[in-house]
Amino acid sequence: MKDVIVANSKKAIKTVSSKNPVSSAAQGFEMLVNAYADYKTICQTEHTKREAIAAWKEVQLTKTNNQREFLESYLKERFAERRHVIDEMFVRLDQGIESNNSELIAMAMSTIENTVKSSPLQEAAQVLMAMNDPTVDRIEF
Repeated sequence: MKDVIVANSKKAIKTVSSKNPVSSAAQGFEMLVNAYADYKTICQTEHTKREAIAAWKEVQLTKTNNQREFLESYLKERFAERRHVIDEMFVRLDQGIESNNSELIAMAMSTIENTVKSSPLQEAAQVLMAMNDPTVDRIEF
């Protein structure tokens, strides 16, 4: 009889002699069992990978939400602080104008100018960098 070429996943091609039908059937069954075992292993591996991806996704979503909340809080505080400083400096400017105090006027104008020059958004970029830096233990504002 002629030889039949059969293949098993991840294994070299074997030549099976078809002279003995019982041994051919046993080898075929063994190949089927091995293929099923390989299939189950691959299924479990892929399932584990999907679980790892899902866990990574949850970690990243939580991290992103925490960063968003922190950044919102940071910007809210910074803009409130700026509003307070500017409001107070306009009060001082009005007092300086009423009392004709050029030093108070200059100080108020200088403080307003410096406050307006600095951008909380630029500071926020630095905060974001610090949030993503694993060496930074604590961020205060």
